Order: sequence, then C-alpha cells, then structure tokens
Amino acid sequence: MRKDSETRQRILDVTIAAIEKDGSRNVRIAEVANRSRVGVPTIYYHFESRTQLIAEAQMAIYLRMTQSLHVHQPRILAALAGDDREAFLNALGENTEMAWQMGQLDEKWGIVKLLLDVWSQPKVRDQFCEMLDVQFERWNDAMEHAKDLGWIDPRVDSRTLVATFWAASIGQVITSNSPHFNPSPADVRAFFELAMGVDRVDRSDAFGAVLRFDSHVGHDGIEPAGHPPVGLADEVHQRGHQHSAQDERVHQNRTT
Repeated sequence: MRKDSETRQRILDVTIAAIEKDGSRNVRIAEVANRSRVGVPTIYYHFESRTQLIAEAQMAIYLRMTQSLHVHQPRILAALAGDDREAFLNALGENTEMAWQMGQLDEKWGIVKLLLDVWSQPKVRDQFCEMLDVQFERWNDAMEHAKDLGWIDPRVDSRTLVATFWAASIGQVITSNSPHFNPSPADVRAFFELAMGVDRVDRSDAFGAVLRFDSHVGHDGIEPAGHPPVGLADEVHQRGHQHSAQDERVHQNRTT
C-alpha cells in the first residue's frame, strides 16, 4: 500500500512539473510514464483518465501556490483571541495584498486554466470545492467574530465580503491589462478596509484619494469637520455638482 502511494505521488509530481513547464495541454501520458519510471497501465491504475490526472495535479499546484496565504489565518485568529484589533487589521490587510498580488503575476491566465482543468473532472472538482468551503467558512467565522468585537461594520454581510474578495482576486485577470482598471494590491486593501467600515485608509495615489474622500463622509452622509484631501477627490466632487446643475437645467427646460 505504501509503495502504491509513493508511485501515485511520483506520477503526480512528474505531471505537475510537466504542467509548469509546458502547460496542461501538452501533457503526454507516455512521457509521464517514462519520467515516472512506470508503465502506462500503472498510470491508469492510479488515475482513471488523463483528465483526472491533470485535474489532481492542478489542484496540487493551487494548494502550493496559495500556501503562503495560510500563514495569515493563524495570526488573524490569534489577534481575535487576544482582542488585538491592530494585529487583526494588519494580518488581514497583508493577506488581502498578497492574494491580489498573486493574481498580477506574469502568467495571468494560468489560474483560469488551472480552474478549468480542475472543473473538468467531477470528483476532483467536488473535492476542490469542499476544501475551499472549509477555508471560506474559517474566514467567515473570523469576520463574524470581528463584527462582534466592533472591529468591522456590523452591517457588512460576512459571506458576501469573503465571496466578493476571493472572486475578485481571481477574476481580476479580466482587467489585468487595462491601464485604467487595474488597481494595485495596496489600493485593493484600502478598498476592502473601507468596505468593512475600517477607518484607516491612507493612500496618496489617485485611486486612494477617492477612497480617502469617501472615508471622510460619515455613515449618515454628513461630512465631519475638517478638509477632505485635495486633488482627484475635489475634481470628482466638482463634476458631481456640474452634473447636478446640468440635470436641473434639463428638468427646467422639459417643464417649460
């Protein structure tokens, strides 16, 4: 049994290396068998099809690729247990930046192909989804705990927050080549902190300026004392007034 397990793992390791070198489309069973020092029938003894072999290899690649993200979760749980808000926000923010940065690697379409390969085999897909659900539930529980402590706006739906972040961090491949809609990891961190009601946004770039401007406005829509940051935020504010004035003139023309 142990020998079978070692043989299976060796086949997976060879397949992973082949995918990382030439892509899953170019994986050849005969070559995998040769490099694994087994016969082709042995591969089909351990894997019912080439599709399953590639799907399991891609799932292993995903786990290894996201392993660095898991170091933040113990820090977040420790911060919650120790009632340390600053440590919680720092760990959460670093996790957010790292997750987004991973989606901005050179091989931007790699994660999409990986997921398609995993989804192509029902058994592997179900296993993958169950594994992700465990992770998502842990994040959801952490967000709910933070809400109970008053660290996150209680009106925020934790499940929507978790789902939106993970979907966006993977789906950013759609906007990754846009010069206008490809925010940096720091911008995304600021955005999600603002979405959670965390008042600690401090960015100097244009995208962050708008966030800072919005963060100066209270939940009741009333701007507190002080001056909002100048720059793009002021321009956005002025444009809003211009559009309002234009709308008013159009309304008057229609009623006269």
